[in-house]
Amino acid sequence: MPLTERLPMPLTLLVGDDDHQIQTHLDQLKAELDPAWRSFSVHTFEAAHLKADDLSQLLRTQVYPTACSPPMASDRKLVIVKEGRLSAQHFEDLAWVDGMISTTHLVLCLDTLDKRTKVAKLLTKHGTVYPYTALSPWDEAGIKAAVNAQAQASGVQMGRGVLSYLATAIGHDRQRMESELSKLTLCPQPVTLSLAQALVPNQTQTALQLVDAMRQGQPAQVATLFKALETVHPGVIIHTALSQFRTWFKVKAALKSKSLTTDADIAQFAGFGNPKRLYYLRQEVAQVSMRRLSETVIRLQALSTELKTGLSRRAIGIELMNLAHRT
Repeated sequence: MPLTERLPMPLTLLVGDDDHQIQTHLDQLKAELDPAWRSFSVHTFEAAHLKADDLSQLLRTQVYPTACSPPMASDRKLVIVKEGRLSAQHFEDLAWVDGMISTTHLVLCLDTLDKRTKVAKLLTKHGTVYPYTALSPWDEAGIKAAVNAQAQASGVQMGRGVLSYLATAIGHDRQRMESELSKLTLCPQPVTLSLAQALVPNQTQTALQLVDAMRQGQPAQVATLFKALETVHPGVIIHTALSQFRTWFKVKAALKSKSLTTDADIAQFAGFGNPKRLYYLRQEVAQVSMRRLSETVIRLQALSTELKTGLSRRAIGIELMNLAHRT
């Protein structure tokens, strides 16, 4: 997304769980700053997993004085709060955005934003919202649209069958999507299916096979497939596993619910578009307990955070094997 013009309001809200798109947006905002003073003009506050009271303290005692003071150098500063989780109690902690000085550009990176709350109404009144929701591994139409958009942005012309192949081979990983399409710009255009197959390996199916091996309690198979994915960023593997286990957990919960009686209701609750998929999902969750599904989701969420703090690839592989051991 080109950001060629400065936003009229000094407040930007990056909302969603697509880390790559959010980081790309942040990098573009940083690139707008005077490079000679950039290190003095960017102030980042990490809010991941802060409890509500701790986030309040951060906003009041650190973010507020930084955002409401003039830049040390250059003509403006960028103040970033990463992975914040706002609730109604944070309205007072952010009331100052109404009078924030124009030399500050405040960026809030949020998992979600409940537009019904006073704090959300305050922020959306004074800022611009950019929704960055990660693609679902099962959203075939969405993945194809994203690949097509990236191809157009990169100047890649795709021959017959290439779009479908790339959507399957790359899957929902936007970072890899960008990388692979960039690689294809060096090829003769339009790119043929045989060339795309030679240059872009199909790793998505392998990742889904790994997740299914976890569900079935096959740690040795998990280890084999994890090794086969050695060129894939572990964050992609974790995200794929988390997305699928969340779906399995929601389906299991829905099947036990007395209020969700139709396949369409269950599909909507579990977050997938095609109710016919439920036929296969029922079989997949039949022998897996609710407890194991919920514990796996919680552990994968923690693993995603630990990856950002420097957890090694080897440790991630071991933990995925351990999750496959659990019954």
